[in-house]
Amino acid sequence: MKSEQDIPKKSSLTGFSKYSAIGFQMIATICVFGAIGWWLDKHFEVKGKWNTVFFMLFGVIGSITKFIIDVINDQKRGE
Repeated sequence: MKSEQDIPKKSSLTGFSKYSAIGFQMIATICVFGAIGWWLDKHFEVKGKWNTVFFMLFGVIGSITKFIIDVINDQKRGE
């Protein structure tokens, strides 16, 4: 049986770096989807920027969903 001294403790920087990376990933995802929507608006000459708004919202919802799934998986693993 292992004692508490034998189990390596996770650094708080590990969790910080993991979740800060997720934050950058969320920003990048929203920007990429926004750029796709902007390109579609320009290409099809859509007035009102509807594709940009739709794709940015899609990016936000997808990013938040991915974040929630990652947190739930971390909790299941006990991290």
